[in-house]
Parts: sequence; C-alpha cells; structure tokens
Amino acid sequence: MIQLPSHRAPAVALVSLALVAAFVGLEPVALSPARLLAEPEGHAPALALSALAHADVTHLAGNLVFLAGAGSVIERRLGAVRLLALLLLSAIAAGLGHVLAGETSLVIGASGAVAGVIGAQLAVAPREEVPVLNLLMLPRPVLRVPAWLPVAVWAAVQAWVLLSGDREVAVYSHLGGFAAGVVLGALARGAE
Repeated sequence: MIQLPSHRAPAVALVSLALVAAFVGLEPVALSPARLLAEPEGHAPALALSALAHADVTHLAGNLVFLAGAGSVIERRLGAVRLLALLLLSAIAAGLGHVLAGETSLVIGASGAVAGVIGAQLAVAPREEVPVLNLLMLPRPVLRVPAWLPVAVWAAVQAWVLLSGDREVAVYSHLGGFAAGVVLGALARGAE
C-alpha cells in the first residue's frame, strides 16, 4: 500500500491531477531541439512545459503509475516542496539530455521528470520497500520489493530501447532526468 499524508493534499496527487488536466485540456507544447538551439530565450519554457503533454492515455498512465510509487517515497522523505522542485528540475534536465544527445525529434511527456523522481528515490531510499504490480496477479496483485529492484528493471528497459535503436522513446530525456534525480536526491539526503 502506498502511504500518503492524510492531513493535506499530497503533491503526488496534485501533480497527477495537473498532468491529467493538461492531457485533457491543453494544446501539446513539444520541446523542439532545433527551435531551442536557434532561439534559447524564446523556447526555454518548453523544457518544463513539454512535460505536461502526453502522446496518449497509455503514455500518461505509465507516468502516473511511476510517479505514484516513487513520488510518494520522495514526498514522505523530502516533503512536497522538494518533490515539486525535483520534478521541475528533472523535467528541464530531461529536455537538455534530449537536446545535448543530438536528438532532433520533438519530445513531450513527463517521463524524464518522473525518471528524476525514480533516480532520487534510488539515492534517498534504495532499500525502502515500494509497491509494484504483480503482473501475474498470483497470489497477491501488489508486491513490496526494495526500491532498487524496479529501478534496475527500468534501467534495463532503457538500455534495451537505446540498443534497439528505437527512436519513438526519448531515452536520452529519461537518462537526463534520471541523472538529475540521482544528483539532487544525493544532495537532499546529504542536507538532512
């Protein structure tokens, strides 16, 4: 079971609602590497705003699932304000990762920002047990595993996508967000 603070609206829930609202009601704001490099001051907001847009419901749902798991751990450990700052900084790092890797495709989605939360979770609480869905549903639909295990699976998927040459997934965006999350999580842990 994911434990969320009951005395106020948790940041994870608020961010999830914002992502759903943006998906339903906003025109997508994609990050264009070419536009950002040509006119940085005019297109820099897309580094963060592109995290609000999603390609489809499956894309959105996947980000919400990972945000619920890792985000609740980070919010409980570091607080709502630090979680929101982590999401914003990871979104920016994700966009920069995509651009600096030389990718030219447009990029949207919160995957890079959520990857930052996953990275921070690894830095802050690698052994804390987190809930994961048991895809076989036998005998329990939700299992609790050490936080490093889903991160290892996530990293393996990123490596597979990168090695396969699949350009539909913005792997460098994910890696940029993840790296920022690990660094920011380690800094936050050191400040405690």
